[in-house]
Amino acid sequence: MKIFLIVIALAGIAAIAYFLYAEDAAEMVGMDAGTRAVSVERDEPSAAADDSADQTSMAAEEKPAAASAEAPAPVTDATGGVQDLAALSAEELELRYEGLEEDARRLFVDDYVAAVGEEKAIEFSREFRSGPVAERNRALSFDLARAAVEKFDSRIGAFVAGTELYNGVGVERDLAAALAYFERPSLEGSDNADYWRALILADQGYADGDKEAAVAILNRIIESPDSNDSLKEQSRDLLAEIEAR
Repeated sequence: MKIFLIVIALAGIAAIAYFLYAEDAAEMVGMDAGTRAVSVERDEPSAAADDSADQTSMAAEEKPAAASAEAPAPVTDATGGVQDLAALSAEELELRYEGLEEDARRLFVDDYVAAVGEEKAIEFSREFRSGPVAERNRALSFDLARAAVEKFDSRIGAFVAGTELYNGVGVERDLAAALAYFERPSLEGSDNADYWRALILADQGYADGDKEAAVAILNRIIESPDSNDSLKEQSRDLLAEIEAR
């Protein structure tokens, strides 16, 4: 009888121990699952973290192990140069540009404009286009404008690229490509762009020219109350030239 009671007591103790162990195990599993879920959420990049230095610092504090595990890799541009493109001065930009082959130049400028943004690209394009004669580089000016159009749909970049292509300065003359720039949606409603469109359409060297369309554009500019006097005068001169042919 005593043996039977001892067996019953031992069984009860074992049952209680098992219950407590199972409860603790379940709680640990739940905590572990929660920890992994939080970790996954923190590993997701967020736009807010990119826009705020304070939030970036907070993210670094939350993940000290991840931050110290691996140093960020250096930025490599398309030409193989490892550097901070956004930090290049105008002189350094030109030096790198001139040291590259034509195809590599395009890739390099694409990377540079993506790094600095539209405003800086247009600023340097203007500097290389209209600065002191000894410091001009029309090829680089065109490439900066072209890249600004392709990456940011730059209105000024489209105008600059179009004029350079028409004049054949810094780039081979291409009237069709120039017209395409002046017809971009970003230049819609621009009287100056419309004047250049008329200039191209009326050019006798342009196979797809359209004299009537050019005349219609020029008459609209002349009659528009919003066009400035200088542009109206240029339009009258061009119209007279077209009609005299």
